Formats: sequence, C-alpha cells, structure tokens
Amino acid sequence: MGGMHQIGPADKRQAILEAAQRVFAESGFHTSTMDAVADAAGVAKGTIYLYFKSKNELLTELMDDRTDKLTRMLVAGVEAEPDVRGKLKALIVAHFDFYAREREFMLLLSRQLGLLSPELASRVVQGTAFLTNLTQSIIEEGVSAGVVSGSFDSVRLTYALLGMVHAVAYQWLASGMRANAADVADQVYMLFASGVLHARDQ
Repeated sequence: MGGMHQIGPADKRQAILEAAQRVFAESGFHTSTMDAVADAAGVAKGTIYLYFKSKNELLTELMDDRTDKLTRMLVAGVEAEPDVRGKLKALIVAHFDFYAREREFMLLLSRQLGLLSPELASRVVQGTAFLTNLTQSIIEEGVSAGVVSGSFDSVRLTYALLGMVHAVAYQWLASGMRANAADVADQVYMLFASGVLHARDQ
C-alpha cells in the first residue's frame, strides 16, 4: 500500500475539470451530462458534486482556470520585454502559445459562446477585461514614447489588435495548426506593426 499514489483533492478537482473539457468539446455543453463527466474523470458522480454544484459551475471554473493561465503567460511575456515593440510582439506570441496548448478549450469556447447563458457569457467578457486593459496600456505607452502612431484612438486600436489576433488564431486552430505558431504570430505582428508603428520601430 505504501507504493500507491494517493490523489489529493486539488489533483482530483483538476482531473474533473480536464474531463469536463473533453466531454463538453466532444458532445457540446448543453447536451453533456454530469454522468458523462464522471465516467471521463473516472470518479463517482457524487464525487463531482463535492467540488462543483452544477454543470454551469464546472464550465465557469474551467473558464476561470484557463483565463488565469492566459493571464500568467501574458504577464510573463510582457514583463520580460523592455520596450513597446517587444511587449506587443510578446503579447501576440503568448496568445498563439496559449491557443496551441489549449486548443481543445478554445475550440469549445468558440463553438459554444453563442449558446451560453447570459451569466456565463458575461463571465467570458469579465475574464477578458485584464487582457484588454493590458493591451491598451501597452499601446498608450507606445503612443507616449512616439513608437505607436497617435493618429488612432487607443481603444479602437486595442480591439483591432485583439480582434485580429483572435480571428487568425481561431482560423489557425480550425485548420489543424499546420503552420508554425511562432511564424503565424510573427505575421500578425508585422501586419499590425506595418499599419501603426513608425517605420524605424517595426
């Protein structure tokens, strides 16, 4: 018995989240059942309710977990860069790195977003608030430093950049990620830079 590995509550909770992601991705959130999640996680159905009160709470926790992971990746990438150009590129690269690591979750989210309840949809919006604020702060820093053109409204520029990143990333995922993530991220950066960065800073 001494050689057996005991799974702690935190590990079991994470295992249930991972199983829920697989089930939701395969069957769709609304048609998935807690029984299916329990089977995929290898636990009794009652065990799931020790950690999550409902299927909605499972999805909410899954979204929070992935949002936290993306936030950590973005902050680590941006903080490692000393200038605006590096920060913008790091922001884009971190997104594609995250999409590659969390392909199943991002495809699930893209397919189910329009079907979510108002509460869950609002949770998604709340989860992206930090990302939006971080991006806007980098752009405004660039404008102040004379790196980013001041001809554009910083809010619109923020949403233009994030919209481009997400659209290209989803297309990349849906196509089976045939291109290298770093190459695609670099193309997105160059496209954005060619329109808003002063030539000497691209």
